[in-house]
Amino acid sequence: MSLETNLPGTAALIAKRVWWAALFVLPLLFVGLSLLGWAGPASVLALLFVAVMLLPLGAKSLTVGVVYSDLNAVREGFAKLKSIDILVLPKTGTLTAGKHSVVGVHSFSTEVSADELLEIAAAVESESEHSIGRATVAAAELRGLAVRPAARDLRAIPGVGITAMIDGKAITIGGPSLLTARNLTLTVDQLLLVNDENSRGRTVGYLIRDNELLGCIVTADAVNEFAARKIASLQKLGKKVVLLSADAQGVVEWVAGQVGLDEAFGEVLPHQRQAFFDRLQADGKSIAVVGSEFEPESAAIEKLAPSLEALDWIVVRGGRLRGKLWQNRLVAAVLTLAGLPMVVSSFSSENPAATLTYGAVLISLSTAFALFQTYSMKR
Repeated sequence: MSLETNLPGTAALIAKRVWWAALFVLPLLFVGLSLLGWAGPASVLALLFVAVMLLPLGAKSLTVGVVYSDLNAVREGFAKLKSIDILVLPKTGTLTAGKHSVVGVHSFSTEVSADELLEIAAAVESESEHSIGRATVAAAELRGLAVRPAARDLRAIPGVGITAMIDGKAITIGGPSLLTARNLTLTVDQLLLVNDENSRGRTVGYLIRDNELLGCIVTADAVNEFAARKIASLQKLGKKVVLLSADAQGVVEWVAGQVGLDEAFGEVLPHQRQAFFDRLQADGKSIAVVGSEFEPESAAIEKLAPSLEALDWIVVRGGRLRGKLWQNRLVAAVLTLAGLPMVVSSFSSENPAATLTYGAVLISLSTAFALFQTYSMKR
């Protein structure tokens, strides 16, 4: 199976036309040579040689159906990427490692110590699968604190945080949108503390009991060490890459600066994403999202890849695939031109064995080169 026959656009169209034209032209050429008395055994072999070398278009393309089936997915993903203007990425688990650790616990209440604050948070997060929840429980255990039994009526609030009942009190843990929703404000000292943590890329989670702000827990998440290189490869393709997150604006701006992103938009909750996407598309731009966090409702938005690593694989392999296809065409064209003297000389030749040997060598070289190109895509 040849990938060349599956390529969309002009290349595939030309290849198919050459294929069908050759099926009709070669027999007619043989009949014409026969009428002229030039169609000996060597001429038959020469025409067969031309058919093998030229069909389709002498490309000898990558045999993806047999050797490397994933290349078809690469081709399709690369073709989709070419039509996209803006790529939208989430933060946690895409641009960052998604492995939080607690780096600070701050109580805002004279009635609750930092350790007690961490104990309450760990009780709420004890059954959480979120990386911040697991980090909170791990920090409490590391300090030797008594992690209470799991809280009752545990509920996750998408894009905001988590809430539960402990000792008859409603405990809610979440980001900056939680304060806005509860109409709570920070003092000047608390605001300076939070801004300092955000400016270093740290996430601040606030803990509220009923409607009283008890304090905050600060977590850090390392930036994906390969993210900057992967984003740079996308930007070289002329794509605008932006960050979208429910985290604080200061945090997303810090992450964006670390990986070289064009723009960063923080404090965007899940129910606000569609309006955000609509604004990006307002001037006719096509957009796509990357990462498992985004599930866009609009059919006009493409989910291009489940992760940045998968998208980078498509970009790198897609670029290499396109280059290798052109290399295959060039080599096949050179070998075909090299065989033309044989075709001409074979009309008067009485040595079909020499013609067969010469043609077989050229065809073998073309096929060997195509197979080498295919296997090299695995590396």
